Amino acid sequence: MWGSEYLLGPVVPVRLATTCRENSAAAIDEAVRELLEIFLDRNDCGAPAVQLAIFTATHDLTAAKPAAAARRAGWNETQFLCLAEMVTDDDVPLCLRVLLFVWRGYGASPLKPVYLRGAQVLRPDLVSG
Repeated sequence: MWGSEYLLGPVVPVRLATTCRENSAAAIDEAVRELLEIFLDRNDCGAPAVQLAIFTATHDLTAAKPAAAARRAGWNETQFLCLAEMVTDDDVPLCLRVLLFVWRGYGASPLKPVYLRGAQVLRPDLVSG
């Protein structure tokens, strides 16, 4: 199941978000894959370290479940939950948000959140390169 290297530290939450170019299965797949790949790259960890991913999607994303895209990207050891984002007047259109719970070794560097595309307006203080 998981390698022992993932059982030696705390589970740490981190937020990610992105937007899709349109409401289609292909666009959702593309956005999820990009978001997860960038997260792994920026945080120097592997997908097996991610124990749980909770996806939320705005009301205008109905073509596919983001968890299915993550599974197609090889995230087969992570538990997933997909939920509808609360509707508000200032919603970011076509937005996917993710809350990951990641095993981290003691003394590991803090996880870096990832906000891409139109979702950068959600947390401009956390947007980097």
